[in-house]
Amino acid sequence: MSSNQRPTLLIVLCLAILVFSVVHLSGLVAGFRLPELPLSFPVWYLYLRNGIWALVGLVASGALFFGRSWSQPFTRYGALFFVIWYWGDRLILTRSDFAQHSWPATAFVTVIALLALFLILRQPSIQSYLSENIS
Repeated sequence: MSSNQRPTLLIVLCLAILVFSVVHLSGLVAGFRLPELPLSFPVWYLYLRNGIWALVGLVASGALFFGRSWSQPFTRYGALFFVIWYWGDRLILTRSDFAQHSWPATAFVTVIALLALFLILRQPSIQSYLSENIS
């Protein structure tokens, strides 16, 4: 691979993280546009949650794409913190039959997604690209 050429797998990862950001950005916008719905939590929490994860995803995606040296730990810790937040949110705030019955599948997908993220970030081509672009 020539110097400073982005690995294809890194581009795919950046796009996946960008989709994650767009989903949360859509949730943020929808929160402002939805009618008053009965929620089991304050409405500001909806804005905060979606705003934080949209921003974290945009920063992680951009930092990885442009080869920032801090992008790997930021993405890893961001993913771990998201999983902790997601499962805390799901266990504390979500009270539906679907959530109670679907948690094994959701846990499986969570583990697979984290493993995929960590394995992709450990790829030699990605490690090399990020180490060449010290910033």
